[in-house]
Amino acid sequence: MILSLQKRHRLIWTVFAIVLPLLFVWSYLSIPTTANNPTIEDYSLLPIVHNGIENDDFRIIERKIELEFDINYQLEFIVKKPIRQAATLIFIGENEADIKDKAPIGQLFSKGNYSFPLFDPLQKNDNIYLYNPITKKVFYTIKNNSITPIQ
Repeated sequence: MILSLQKRHRLIWTVFAIVLPLLFVWSYLSIPTTANNPTIEDYSLLPIVHNGIENDDFRIIERKIELEFDINYQLEFIVKKPIRQAATLIFIGENEADIKDKAPIGQLFSKGNYSFPLFDPLQKNDNIYLYNPITKKVFYTIKNNSITPIQ
């Protein structure tokens, strides 16, 4: 290596020796302490139980709160048995063809309690569909025609 190339090489490695540790420390400090995941964001349960559906695998409770000028609805989804799918999205609609145009209400991960905000209350002809986005198929349908008030 000629002398000018040696000097340039040493200069570049000196800059790397100073800059790289600074970049490593800066990147480590910029990592957020808590990750925000909107799909599992904790929504407090609304106080009034509006109606619900229950079977061996799931318990679904529609909750509401009546405010001065508005009524807010919430869907509480209790998964009793583990879901045997890699991914699960919840859709609400009259039939399976309707869910292709809608956004999902939420996502289920495993056994446990989930709560999702609803924009409109459940109707008698609405069904709840559990959809696997990987296989692009509905794997579970919960009929809503037997909707009953839960005490």
